[in-house]
Amino acid sequence: MISRMSPAKRLLIYTLAAAVFIACLFLPQENAKAAGPRTVTVLGEGKVSIAPDTAYTTLGIETSGSDVHKAQSSNKAIMSDIIKALRDLGIKEKDIQTVNYSIYPEYNWQGTQNVLIGYRVSNQIRVKIEGMEKAGAALEAATARGANVVHGIQFTYSGISETYKTALEQALKDAEHKAKLLTGHFSYKNLKVIRLEEISKGSFLPGTYCRSYDACDPLQVNSGAMDVQALVKVTFEY
Repeated sequence: MISRMSPAKRLLIYTLAAAVFIACLFLPQENAKAAGPRTVTVLGEGKVSIAPDTAYTTLGIETSGSDVHKAQSSNKAIMSDIIKALRDLGIKEKDIQTVNYSIYPEYNWQGTQNVLIGYRVSNQIRVKIEGMEKAGAALEAATARGANVVHGIQFTYSGISETYKTALEQALKDAEHKAKLLTGHFSYKNLKVIRLEEISKGSFLPGTYCRSYDACDPLQVNSGAMDVQALVKVTFEY
């Protein structure tokens, strides 16, 4: 059939066939470009365990009285003794901060009437205790001077920022190791970071809550270990 065509028509058909063939050769490469680069995304984790060297606690005194001024005076006298005891342990004045001072009326139902019977005064301070050896002594001294509220105790580390940097470096190395392990299994060796995200950071250590001295023996305060953790999300091109 083609042999009966004129030379011009045969040349046109051959040219078109060649063009289609060349286009087919380049089509897979274009599709690969359209699909984008090959990537792998991994999470990197880092953790450093340290011993806390600082404690925070909230101490308080609640007093009641039929006269608001007497209730306030009694509360003030007890809190002064508490603060003096803490200062005697070497706790700095700047590390003792008033965080709550409240006065509440107290009522009692008498027959069909709700009668005012007095006032309750609540005074609370937040204390920073440097040196874990002082934590138990501070709680014991405060409760011995009349503190009847010990509201939480938390532990931290003074060099936590530098410790977090160490955990972050561990997380980055962990992410790189995981990516190399995944891609290396399929003989891919060249990795390039195209996205890096810090997912979370923080330190974790259980705290305690004591409503009264009897509920939390200060001599049993134990800070334990503190975990400083870092988590990163990294996307590599390979």
